[in-house]
Amino acid sequence: SRCGIATLDVSTDALAITISKKNERGKINGAEFLGQLFGFSIGSVYLTQAMKINSNMPFMLAAIIILAMLPSVFLIKDAYVKSGLSKLRKALDKSTLKFLLLIITINLPLGMLTIAAFIMKEYLKMAASTVGLIMMLASVITGAGSFIGGWLSDRFGRIKIAQISLLGYGLLTIPAMKFFTPSYLLLSFFSGSLTSSLCAWCMDKTKKEVAATEYSIFTSAANLGNVIGTSLGGFLLNFMGMIYFSIIPITSIIALYSMKKLQG
Repeated sequence: SRCGIATLDVSTDALAITISKKNERGKINGAEFLGQLFGFSIGSVYLTQAMKINSNMPFMLAAIIILAMLPSVFLIKDAYVKSGLSKLRKALDKSTLKFLLLIITINLPLGMLTIAAFIMKEYLKMAASTVGLIMMLASVITGAGSFIGGWLSDRFGRIKIAQISLLGYGLLTIPAMKFFTPSYLLLSFFSGSLTSSLCAWCMDKTKKEVAATEYSIFTSAANLGNVIGTSLGGFLLNFMGMIYFSIIPITSIIALYSMKKLQG
């Protein structure tokens, strides 16, 4: 199922790169993340309730929903481009490698807070139902941040919105040590805004002839940054407790400095 999701995600992004203009890609990414996070919210609230009936019920309902949506795929007009692997080889130069390292660095602080549910349950001793409600609200707020951040990046530029989002994200982790829930919900907004503007930036750097391959490399770098950040966050939480939040702004500052250096 994850392979299917990844293939759908990459092919949809490649289509967007092929047919869209630069001033549309922020809104496109915002809409994609908004739909994805809306699905997460609905699934976490309603499909999990089906577990009370039967353990297989959520999977059956999810399959029915996916199959019901399948005809919409055939309404999309496809766009064909001539593949050029030689152009992809030329694209993987030093500047591209620097960009990949930047993507990894930017996603480190985002990954460090993916253990939020564990923090709420184990450290703050919240009930599972409360944790689920907060995570659902966080998904909705992240979706709103994705759409607004994407729209703003079309208007004011990818880097500017990414920098503002990353700065806001870093600063808001400081009060999270004492006021976790409201800080986490606000952090979700900047997380969505940063992700949307960053993805639009990656689209801008991708060539149409190798859109799916090149963009998948960029998103893989982003996922790698998230994985490293998650591992780092779990390690720091284990040895430092809640004070580990003081480390996240440092990673944000490093990412901001790297972004500024690459920019110019």
